[in-house]
Amino acid sequence: RLFSQKNNSLMRSKESLIELKNTFKEYVKNKEKDHLTFESQRQFYITAAYYYQQLGQVSKAIHYFQKCADAFEYNNPNPSENYNNYAIALHNLMFSNARINNFEEVRKNLDKLYAIKPRTKLHRKFIMQSYVTYESLYCKHNFNYALRKTNLKKVENYLVKYSDDVPHHLYLTTLINLSVNYFLERNFKKALEIIIKTDALESTSFFKDQLSVVKTYKLVLYYELKKTDLLIFAVRNTYRFMLKHMQYHAFEKE
Repeated sequence: RLFSQKNNSLMRSKESLIELKNTFKEYVKNKEKDHLTFESQRQFYITAAYYYQQLGQVSKAIHYFQKCADAFEYNNPNPSENYNNYAIALHNLMFSNARINNFEEVRKNLDKLYAIKPRTKLHRKFIMQSYVTYESLYCKHNFNYALRKTNLKKVENYLVKYSDDVPHHLYLTTLINLSVNYFLERNFKKALEIIIKTDALESTSFFKDQLSVVKTYKLVLYYELKKTDLLIFAVRNTYRFMLKHMQYHAFEKE
């Protein structure tokens, strides 16, 4: 019950999180060898990883996410037959490693993810939604320009063809990552071209934090491109947006 509701808003109170941690603690105490079936092992690894994430022990969380991915590779050597949960295991690994800037591991799991070749187009899209997000993130932290240029093309081509199929939050994150990659190359025009696509996304409460950062970032791009007329308008527009959504944080004010 607790595990299924972990992302529910009702579970975000202090008391609920304490209950969740205590319950998971009892479960994680079980020795791994007590879980004999593959499905039982998978549930144990995921639960243990989530438990250690809640405690802020990222390395232990990664340890169990890795065990989950290894179990898939051992029990199912043909990942295209069980692409869904295996892809999620790799996604969890990339998310956790990215948080501690371990981009060597992110690259390794990205390559595994891209190598999964499900039979249907629908399933391939599922894989690519995760791939484009983390590939664009990886490129931001990789200084090999030739590799970045090649891999970013994969991301851009996919977004052009299938942007409607990518969930809004992943699409937004990928656009930000892509734009910053071009910013690093001082290609401010291309960076602006990409980030402007975020204007088409609805300004829902889910995006408030990210869109606030996007609008601030645009000011920097207008400045670098010497677009003084647009910059003056954008400053006013951004200021109004932040006040309306109560997002006027210290860094934004600066």
